Amino acid sequence: MWPGTHCHWGAGWGDPEGKVTRAQWKWVQAALTNVALEVLLSNPGPPPSCTDAGWYQGQIKMIACDDERSVQLYKAAIANVGEVYPGARLVAVDKKDIPSRPRARVWIPATPSQPDQIMQLIRACNPNLPTRGWRFVKAFEDPAAESCMETKRATMQILLLLTKKSLEPLSKSDGEINYGFTKVKVMTHKSDADAVDNLESETECEDEEDPTQSSSDVENTEQGEYFEVLA
Repeated sequence: MWPGTHCHWGAGWGDPEGKVTRAQWKWVQAALTNVALEVLLSNPGPPPSCTDAGWYQGQIKMIACDDERSVQLYKAAIANVGEVYPGARLVAVDKKDIPSRPRARVWIPATPSQPDQIMQLIRACNPNLPTRGWRFVKAFEDPAAESCMETKRATMQILLLLTKKSLEPLSKSDGEINYGFTKVKVMTHKSDADAVDNLESETECEDEEDPTQSSSDVENTEQGEYFEVLA
């Protein structure tokens, strides 16, 4: 993140994956502000210096603290906020302890386009693949649609969160999975399974080429921004 900083995250442990939605995080921020004075009066000394450091994989809030005192004050505040929203059990941990999830991009036919239908089709067509924990993150915008062109692509690119246990069988099939009456390739960002330093940014990674399109089509592909939050 930044030199000399300590990164922590606030996670809703009421969720099995530790994720916090953006709407929920607004309530967490309000709760933290509400207990701030109490924490400072109970721990005399310099005030904390903490900065919002974005989201990790769209579901885990990252906070950068400038020094160890700021870390301890932040942890104390998190411990004092209580159940901010139903089922929330918040905790602040070091970035090395973040539960990392691998991501993947997949080119699929443009229909069905609803996330729940896409995931149901993936699971129905791949009963021997551990897809139960897979989550739909986003569909990348079609440049043709953005430019008001009459024709749209017959395919679209989506971003998925996978599970680590699915990486081995995907590797054995070279990433190919069944999808309806065809096969599609799951292109995994392998570094996600092992590292947590790749926070979201507008230029985090480039789009993969749609295997059904020519090279000229690829030049118009939008770069991904991983800001969607899993509900």
